[in-house]
Amino acid sequence: MSFSTWFNDLKAKASNNWAQFKNAAFKEATMAMCARMAAANGKIDDGEKQAVADVIGGIPELAAYDPTALYGIFEKHADALNKSPIGKVAADRAISGIKGKAELCAAAVQICLMIANADGTFEESEKKVLKEVCAVLGVDPTPYLPS
Repeated sequence: MSFSTWFNDLKAKASNNWAQFKNAAFKEATMAMCARMAAANGKIDDGEKQAVADVIGGIPELAAYDPTALYGIFEKHADALNKSPIGKVAADRAISGIKGKAELCAAAVQICLMIANADGTFEESEKKVLKEVCAVLGVDPTPYLPS
């Protein structure tokens, strides 16, 4: 199964349950995860920030949120990740805000995967970040990794 097919199947499974995820902890955790994913290859440059903004704005499941507010949360985490290793600690703290809530974790990971797939590839550095954020959430990353 190609990455694209696998990814679209995963996204379709989640699309029926998005309405229940409209809360501040989910929003913060998801944008922190997106920042972690954007930083997978090192620093987050303006081009990567724009790509994330484009993806965030194009996810119908996030339509309930103000895209400017979402991007502001993402940018806060991205800037912190660019400045210091402490940014990772802060992002992981935000991510842990949904730990133990299986459906919230699954939805946030799926959105994070949309960021990883923004360029059409799922690189080893992105797989590593996926495993790290799944560890923070206490979930098994295996279902989210293409076989």
